[in-house]
Amino acid sequence: MRCICGKEAKKGKISVKVYGIDIGQFEGYKCECGEEWFDEKTVDEIEKRSMELDIFGLGVKEKVSASGNSLIIRVPKKLAEFLNIKKR
Repeated sequence: MRCICGKEAKKGKISVKVYGIDIGQFEGYKCECGEEWFDEKTVDEIEKRSMELDIFGLGVKEKVSASGNSLIIRVPKKLAEFLNIKKR
């Protein structure tokens, strides 16, 4: 399979990390230029594995608010638990 750089990519096992957590090795394509990609079936496997590890959906978009002269960011409970953030 050809890469966007024009070189031939090789099929093989690629280590996948989500939020710094290694979730395993999956079949994919890797080019000399560093580009990596997976087919649709493999992406579904990666998503399933990240759901099993309860790290799927941790990427969130939150609003920044103000409290006095300070800025505050609300952190969803699931993300706070993952990051081990606790109230004082």
